[in-house]
Amino acid sequence: MNFIRRHKRAVSPVIAVVLLIALTAAAVGVVWVLFQQLSSGSSAVVTIQTTSAEYTVSGGDYIYTWTGTVSTTGDGTITAATWGSSLSNSSLSISLNEGNNLVSFVFRVTASSALTGSDTLTLTVNVGGNNAFPTDTVSWSAA
Repeated sequence: MNFIRRHKRAVSPVIAVVLLIALTAAAVGVVWVLFQQLSSGSSAVVTIQTTSAEYTVSGGDYIYTWTGTVSTTGDGTITAATWGSSLSNSSLSISLNEGNNLVSFVFRVTASSALTGSDTLTLTVNVGGNNAFPTDTVSWSAA
């Protein structure tokens, strides 16, 4: 049994050049896409931290006051706030400066929409044309 090949053949030089050009073009494409994503300004970082979350009852309605720190890596705007799955305010326009910003919301709801216990607060913050959606868990307490 002789397993030695007598006629070794390689890829032709023309095909080898075509393959090298195709691999180079693919590598350039991948690097280009990564560079575009990194330079698009989508690296905005926004965090929120609740300082206080209190409510009072007035005439059967619940009045909630949330205060916290919103930190951003650039100037931006809070455009919406959502508490849990039941309450949302999409008509906000609160300006933020780069760094830490002390923010406060006051909102009033009927007893049937009242928040109880803990809820998740999600903000929509636009920084540099890109939206970020930071969240924080809010535990409501009576004032």
